[in-house]
Amino acid sequence: MTTAAETVHCEPWCVDGDGHQREHYRRDQWCQGEIIKVVFGLEDLAPALPIATVDLSEPGISVYPRRDWHGLPYVALNVYREHSNEFLAIDTDLRVTAAEARELAAALVDVANVIEEAGG
Repeated sequence: MTTAAETVHCEPWCVDGDGHQREHYRRDQWCQGEIIKVVFGLEDLAPALPIATVDLSEPGISVYPRRDWHGLPYVALNVYREHSNEFLAIDTDLRVTAAEARELAAALVDVANVIEEAGG
């Protein structure tokens, strides 16, 4: 007989916030915050503009805070892109620290500024 695990302390940003007591295994007791999705409009299978509602199955990056059981909080990034050739499709998760996420965000803004300043 399998019983539910003891509750864990949830992060303030955890969308469940209930201690995850319904989970049977410790490895399933993880906190996740709200998912923010940025759709890549230049990808072949991107939806037509304007995008009324964002679907997680659209090509792009999803970001959210996460903390695994007895782990440190991190920023989770899921890069997703379908492709007609299954070997070229991407669906992978990356883990970065909050400092690395800020560094990445600053680099993206810098590159976007270079493009805009050049009139692109």
